[in-house]
Amino acid sequence: MNEEFFGEKRTSLGESVRTFDAFPKTRATYTTRTPRGGAITLLLLLTSAYLTLTELRNYLTGNESQTFLVEPSIGHEMQINLDITVAMPCSNLHVNVQDAMQDRILAGELLAREDVRFDDGGAHKLFQQPGGGGAAEREQHGGLFSSLSGGGGAGAGAGSGSGSSCRIYGSMGVNRVQGDFHITAKGHGYWEDGAHVDHQSFNFSHVITELSFGDYYPKLVNPLDGVVSKTDQNFYKFQYFLSIVPTTYESQTSGKSLLTNQYAVTEQSRKISSHAVPGIFFKYDIEPISLTISDRRTALLAFVVRLVNIISGILVGGGWAYGLFGTLAGYFRRQKRRTDGMLNGRALGDEE
Repeated sequence: MNEEFFGEKRTSLGESVRTFDAFPKTRATYTTRTPRGGAITLLLLLTSAYLTLTELRNYLTGNESQTFLVEPSIGHEMQINLDITVAMPCSNLHVNVQDAMQDRILAGELLAREDVRFDDGGAHKLFQQPGGGGAAEREQHGGLFSSLSGGGGAGAGAGSGSGSSCRIYGSMGVNRVQGDFHITAKGHGYWEDGAHVDHQSFNFSHVITELSFGDYYPKLVNPLDGVVSKTDQNFYKFQYFLSIVPTTYESQTSGKSLLTNQYAVTEQSRKISSHAVPGIFFKYDIEPISLTISDRRTALLAFVVRLVNIISGILVGGGWAYGLFGTLAGYFRRQKRRTDGMLNGRALGDEE
């Protein structure tokens, strides 16, 4: 009971209700502040701030789950997005796609070409991503919350202005089966009337600004993006073997989904004889499995409840720990004083 009202007549409803206060306040004259208490309070505040920021990050990025399934779709088309710069003039290059169904696509008629200068600034060799870590080892998916509605295409080319190199870029649809997409010199590999490029002008050094399959997704990392490959040999064959995994991104918050593809790549490039066909070859195969990546974000109310539980748990637990520590410290101090008193008493008796 509040001592202010002991023996006094209560004259108002507010004063009557005040006596039922379950959270009594200790007067400042009865409290003592210690350095130890201040240090523990600061530690609890820092811990609460760290866990709050962690929960906020998890709330914004969401939780991700992955599920592998047998790929059920058959006969669908697939989109190839390409942006590559080859160290040869556009007039000397032939671009083509041929799949396992023996369908040929004259990719040169579907993709745009532009004469540019060869510039490999900012590019890297395959599996040697700047800043540490191989390009193929990086995480290839992320949250969906801000990107399912976005779109895009091939990025900027490797050079600008007129030059002796060719930038080939754009998107094209192909059958969703095993295939081979390649860039060769005219008159080599495919017969074209009156078209034959001199062997001494062969140079298939290239910079891949983007190579992706399917719809654009901002956080999807493609292993060949930003890769440069060079050679000083005229007859040289660059080969990239790609294993494509159909991937579906689902946002359980918005209810939207995005069907695209991610891939792994290996390279087997080598010098070849003058009887073989030099060029850049992308051999891709569709894996018989599909990957579903689901992103889920905690509801706002649940997030607030978690924050309240975390902060209150830290403060209450810290208060209990501090009280227990104080009780134990007081107990040991009393024991020490009692022991010292007994020893001092014996010493005085001996002196008498």
